[in-house]
Amino acid sequence: MIDIIAPSMVVSLLIVVATIIDPALNAVINPVANIAVLAFIVWNYGYKQGTTGQSLGKEVAKTRLLDSTTEQPIGFGMSFVRYLCHILDGIPLFLGYLWPLWDDRKQTFADKIVGTVVVHVDR
Repeated sequence: MIDIIAPSMVVSLLIVVATIIDPALNAVINPVANIAVLAFIVWNYGYKQGTTGQSLGKEVAKTRLLDSTTEQPIGFGMSFVRYLCHILDGIPLFLGYLWPLWDDRKQTFADKIVGTVVVHVDR
């Protein structure tokens, strides 16, 4: 929720306020906000999660994304590929997101494809 809903709500609020103030302002705010969201996604899911194993949401939840064989962060590229693979989690009625509930390794379809696990982090 922190990784997706919070940034989306901020952008939506900006667009609504811009539209109320001046509809022409929306023509400027909308593309800038969309570019900002894309930059946030690349930074949060690619760089931050790829290098540390934790997105902002995973930090709050005290979990970490690791390579299932090396138990190390997976790097920028694979982290972003995993983000894109989450599309497959949603296709069959969001079954991939529910899969960790009964999977022995608690993996989504994206985790299985990329070879990652999400583990609890003890402080």
